[in-house]
Amino acid sequence: EAHSPSAHLKRYLYRPLDGRYIWYDTKRRQFQAANGESRRWSGNLIQRFGEQFKADIGLENLFLCAVEDPRRVSESVPLLSTTLVDLHLHDRGTRVIPAWAVVAAEEPTLHSQGGPARVIPNLSSEVWRLLSRTWSLSGDVESQAACRMTEDLFYYGLAILHSPQYQIDNRAGLEQDWARIPITRCARPFATIVEHGRKLSTLLDPWSSVQ
Repeated sequence: EAHSPSAHLKRYLYRPLDGRYIWYDTKRRQFQAANGESRRWSGNLIQRFGEQFKADIGLENLFLCAVEDPRRVSESVPLLSTTLVDLHLHDRGTRVIPAWAVVAAEEPTLHSQGGPARVIPNLSSEVWRLLSRTWSLSGDVESQAACRMTEDLFYYGLAILHSPQYQIDNRAGLEQDWARIPITRCARPFATIVEHGRKLSTLLDPWSSVQ
């Protein structure tokens, strides 16, 4: 599989609404030429951070793509992606934030039996405590409820930041730093906004089939 081209062809979000396929490999490979002579081909069209995030990408993760200090309005609206993303998705400075992360397996020690690798939501314990207390949710920060909440927060943020009224009201702040997103304390409006975010994400996904 390491030498199979089809194993390394990945979907790749190059620019907004511009989805492509790219050769993805995190190591240098040697391939056999058609004439029998060996030739070296790095295969490293994307090598930066490749090994570090290979496990996260393998999860079919959800990525929030945003710019910290946008220079134009188009850079102030984020995108969601489930594929590889160009670091210049918004022209420059795109930060790619995963919804879930892989915690590496713990090696056994003299005082511990170690533990298997596990998937955890990209959500701080402080935020989870506040949200779970507000909405009467159970479980710790690694629970299924926390995983669902992390995904919902991504869609919620997408919907809010694409709101024309939010852009007008917060234009000055958006030009200087990360967006400050208000989160409603009421579960029903929150769920409605999340659903709008899901629909918007589908519309912005170049590989989706919109009915």
